[in-house]
Amino acid sequence: MHKSSILQRSRALSTLALVGLLITGSAVFADADIVIPTIQEAQQVNDDTIGVVFTHEELFHQLVHNMEDALEHSSGLRIVPIMGKNHVQSIYDLLYLKGIDLALVRADAIEYVRTEGNYDRIQRLIKSVAKVSEEKIVIIARKDYKTVYDLEDQVVAQGVRGSGEHVTSTIAFRALGVEPKFLDADNKTAIEKMKAGELAAMVYLLREPDAVQTGKDQQAADAVKNLIPGEELHLLELPENDALTRVYNPSTLSSDDLPNLIGDGDSVATYSVDAIIAAYGWGADHPRHQRSARFVNALVDGIGELKSDAYQPTWKRVELGRPTPNIDQSTILLQAIKERLTRN
Repeated sequence: MHKSSILQRSRALSTLALVGLLITGSAVFADADIVIPTIQEAQQVNDDTIGVVFTHEELFHQLVHNMEDALEHSSGLRIVPIMGKNHVQSIYDLLYLKGIDLALVRADAIEYVRTEGNYDRIQRLIKSVAKVSEEKIVIIARKDYKTVYDLEDQVVAQGVRGSGEHVTSTIAFRALGVEPKFLDADNKTAIEKMKAGELAAMVYLLREPDAVQTGKDQQAADAVKNLIPGEELHLLELPENDALTRVYNPSTLSSDDLPNLIGDGDSVATYSVDAIIAAYGWGADHPRHQRSARFVNALVDGIGELKSDAYQPTWKRVELGRPTPNIDQSTILLQAIKERLTRN
């Protein structure tokens, strides 16, 4: 059928449906009625929803949809996925955007907003519900540069503005007291520029092996893993540093992570960034506090199901109650864990 004919037919059907609605008080499509809720029923819809904002990354998509599938029935909540812009914006959305109760974010975005936005109160308002994954900080440099301190006043790619790499490099280099000339560039472009000698180094966040990636994220991951020492590139370690340890977890890179750049049995010291479910710290008498508590209790009771083979493998590594540096745990979570232990 011609496209214009299909459009005309669609409009005609819509008109008939509208006439039916005006005459009978309900619109009939196929075999199902569309029920117009009462005011009381509409209010209940809002009372039973919890909004989760997250960035456009496949892993986060999967984690949110897993929670919808596993937790909605037991909690009686409708978990509403809300596509965010980037991790920093997700923090602001959690603070200010109506309908947002939770955010799936990299935890250092909270520190970024605290320092860049001069917002010292933020850690009293945002709490951690669960660490769901981690990403290792990778600094790839040309071999002329032996340590991160050699990157002072040198051109270093830090990802596009708002990205995880942008946030992490800003915080990490400030903690080290090193001031590179930062360049905003996506990871794939940064690799090409570094090979061409246009950059001294780049910052990359290495996802967990089973974290599904798509599009540019996957292209960048492939490009990083295919780098070879013969291209005059190597990895720089992140030395032990109190300011870094306040925000990140000490970690190591091994040949399992980047076999082309790290030999068997060798390792490179670094830090890792936690990705967390963050919650707004509503007061105990606020209705949204009760909604958040319903979600957290469902998560604590349902974590066993989420760890099953039916869901994203990263759930198997989740340990509820495991702290994340620089952010307090939700008191709702701690209470729910305590109650579950008492029941068992």
